[in-house]
Amino acid sequence: MSRSRADALHLTINATGWRLAVGAAELEHVDATGLTDAQALARSFDGAKVDTAGSISRTLWVTVDDPWARSFTVAPPQGLRSFDELKACAQARLKQLYGDDAAAWSIRADWRGGGPFAATALPTVLERAVRSWCQRQGWVLGALRPSWVAALSGQHSVTSDRWWVLGTRDQAATVRTERGRIRREHVARHLLADHTRPRA
Repeated sequence: MSRSRADALHLTINATGWRLAVGAAELEHVDATGLTDAQALARSFDGAKVDTAGSISRTLWVTVDDPWARSFTVAPPQGLRSFDELKACAQARLKQLYGDDAAAWSIRADWRGGGPFAATALPTVLERAVRSWCQRQGWVLGALRPSWVAALSGQHSVTSDRWWVLGTRDQAATVRTERGRIRREHVARHLLADHTRPRA
């Protein structure tokens, strides 16, 4: 099934809470304005029950907006290629840039090695809450990713070497792809956006 199908289930998590929709039709909206703790946001999924009997799709696509996501570039020392080594580099980079305890974050990246790579991180407690909620609803989780990754994935071809400029509701990203892989990226909040960054 195409991710752009109008009957697909889309969950958007942003600074004001979360919204579940099928196409343009909103099924559920939870206001979490003012929350600065990922654990509190995760608890908002407890007991949430949504009737999706009218939806054809049982696959849930999740987009997580800034400020709940982290995005950064990792430049590991030459020669490092094992998963454990590259993950340790990514964890150290997350700590260096944001001051966050890596244990509280689920980090994703292209772990094949061979040079600098882009990485993203989502609060582990939030990811677990979404996965558990998805399971209780009887859905299949299609993707759980930051908004700029979702925007890039919406492009039909990323096989050539080029820069991409992506804009979402509250952030912009520049991404460099080389031979179909993300090599460099930079994510910035829009100037008019709220710069308060919740804690994990």
